[in-house]
Amino acid sequence: MSTLVYLNVIKELVKTDLTIFKQFAVRKWIDMFIYIVTVTVIFAYIMPSFGLAKSHGAFMVATLCSTVGLFQSFGYMAEMISDLEGKRVINYHFTLPIPSWMVFLRLVIYQSITFILLGVLVLPIGKLLLWNTLSLSNAHWVKFLLITVLMNIFYSIFGLWVSSYIHSLANFDSVWMRIVYPLWFLGCFQFSWQALREVSPVLSYLDLLNPITYISEGTRAAILGQQGSINFWYCVLALLAFIVLGGWHALVRLKKRLDFV
Repeated sequence: MSTLVYLNVIKELVKTDLTIFKQFAVRKWIDMFIYIVTVTVIFAYIMPSFGLAKSHGAFMVATLCSTVGLFQSFGYMAEMISDLEGKRVINYHFTLPIPSWMVFLRLVIYQSITFILLGVLVLPIGKLLLWNTLSLSNAHWVKFLLITVLMNIFYSIFGLWVSSYIHSLANFDSVWMRIVYPLWFLGCFQFSWQALREVSPVLSYLDLLNPITYISEGTRAAILGQQGSINFWYCVLALLAFIVLGGWHALVRLKKRLDFV
C-alpha cells in the first residue's frame, strides 16, 4: 500500500480519537484552569510576601506552558498500562493495513494534539491574572509554536516509553515518585539553569541530561526573551535528539511488551 493510504488510515484513527476526546475535554479544561490559577496566584501574589520577587509570577506562567503535556501524559500512561494489563485494545490496531510503527505514530499524534489543546489556556489566563506584570513584548511566537509542538511530541513519546516499563497498575505510583517528580522538579521548573549553575555547577551540568530542562528553558526563551535562558536553538536540538532516541526506544520496548514482531 502507498504511504498516502497509510497516512489516511492514521488520519481517520486520530479523528476518531479526537471525537472521543471531545466528550471529556471540558472537564480537562476545568482541571487546567484550576491548576493555572492556583500556581499563578501563589507565585505572583502570595510568595512575594515571603521575599520572592513579584516578577517571578511571569517566570512561572512561562514555565507552566512547558508542563501541561508532562502532567497530562501521566494520565495517558495509566490508560496505556491498564490496557496492556487487561483487554489490550491496542492489539486491534495491529490488525489494520498499516506498519506497526504507524500504530505508535498515531498515538503520538493524538496525544500531542490533546496536550496542545489543553495548553492553549495557560498564556491567556496568566496574562489576565498578571496583566502588566507579564510582558509579552519579547515573545517570539514562531519559536513558541515550534517548542510547543516539539515538547508535546516528546511528552507523548515519554508516556509511551514509561508505559513499556511498568507492568502493573499496582506499581504505577512509583512512576510519579521515581520518574516524573524528579525530572519535573529538577528540570528548571522554579529556577533557571543559569541560577542553578551559580549555586552548583556540577548539578547544573548533570541537569543537562534532563529533557525537561531544555523544555523549560526553551519555552521561557520563546515567551520572555532569550536573556537568562539556555540558547533557544540548543534547546530545540537537544529536544529533537531526545525525541528521536526516545521514540526509537519506546517503539522497541512496546513491541517487545506486546510480543509483536
